[in-house]
Amino acid sequence: VAPRRGVEYIFTNAAIGMTLLLSREFGWRFRRNIWLVFVPILAVATLEGLLGMLQFAAMRAGATGVQSATGTYPNRNHFAGLLEMVLPLALAGAAAFWWGRRKRWWGAASMAAIAALLVMGTVISLSRMGFLAALGGVFVFGVLLLGGRGRLAAVAAVAVALFIAFLVLPTDEWIARFAS
Repeated sequence: VAPRRGVEYIFTNAAIGMTLLLSREFGWRFRRNIWLVFVPILAVATLEGLLGMLQFAAMRAGATGVQSATGTYPNRNHFAGLLEMVLPLALAGAAAFWWGRRKRWWGAASMAAIAALLVMGTVISLSRMGFLAALGGVFVFGVLLLGGRGRLAAVAAVAVALFIAFLVLPTDEWIARFAS
């Protein structure tokens, strides 16, 4: 009925399938150093977050007509989507460096700094659901990391910390967008 749309769906599904197969192949090849697979994703998200921070600074200075940080994306929601999807990965990296066989405080600190950059990039994107999804991802990561048997207090502490972050982190512009 709609050949053009059908071809579009075929190419989209082919790209998704190739991504899945490549991810599987890289996982097998780098199983001893699995973090090498995630380094490009973290690097791209970090660079996007830095670009978003520069855009936000220019916006605050009144140098541009930009209304929110978008990185290289045309849409603030896509920018926030990238950052919020990579955020749990950065937190996992920080936890792995901190609780690994050999503590590497420099690795944990750098991954925590990347995670903080991703959170702030999500906030300055002014994406309502991007910020809420980032908080949700951090909550799920915190529950998986700390919430074993009998650790209800740790899960409650994560929930309280995220609620405080929800109250403290948003900018005035984000609150105005959320209210509208």
